[in-house]
Parts: sequence; structure tokens; C-alpha cells
Amino acid sequence: MVVVESLSYRSSPETTICDVIARSLVGETWGAGDSIFLKPNLTYPTPKPGVTTRVDFIEIVAKYFLDRGCRVTIGEGPGGYNGFSMKQAFQAHGLTVVARRLGAVG
Repeated sequence: MVVVESLSYRSSPETTICDVIARSLVGETWGAGDSIFLKPNLTYPTPKPGVTTRVDFIEIVAKYFLDRGCRVTIGEGPGGYNGFSMKQAFQAHGLTVVARRLGAVG
């Protein structure tokens, strides 16, 4: 288990998120060629605050590891009672555009 102190939002969300990742030592030894899988929790076909992961968060985390040379994949499965297309959900959430822009697999 990793415990990270709460940080204020005096800095940008990107700076805050990257600082939390660094402080928590998540991926401390990951680097060039290592594979990272980010699962955004798309339990709804469109963004739903407090339920689905915000696309800007996924983008910041993906960029953090891409900048370290990791190979990032953003993926999701249609488990549970999902009655919608994951491809359409990725598009509706903006993840397809983010993955393309960053060079991540999505």
C-alpha cells in the first residue's frame, strides 16, 4: 500500500498529478521499453463526473510515462452490464484523440 499526502492545487493539475506519481514511487524503475496499461474505468459511454476517469488525468499519466520512454496502452473491457461499444466510448470520452496525439496505443 502506498500513502501519499494530500497536495494543494496551487500548481497546475499536471504538476500536481506528476508530483503524486513521483512521491508514491509508482513506476520508479520503469523506463525505456517497459509497457504500461492504463484502464480509465469507462462504466458509461460518455463522461460522468465522479464515475469515469477524466480524460485529462489519463492524458497526464500517459504523458508522464511516455516521457520516460515507456510504451503506454490505454484500454478498457466491456465487462459487467455495459451495453455499449468501447470504441464509441473511447471516442465520446476523447481518449481516441488523446492516444493518437500522444502516440499511445488506445
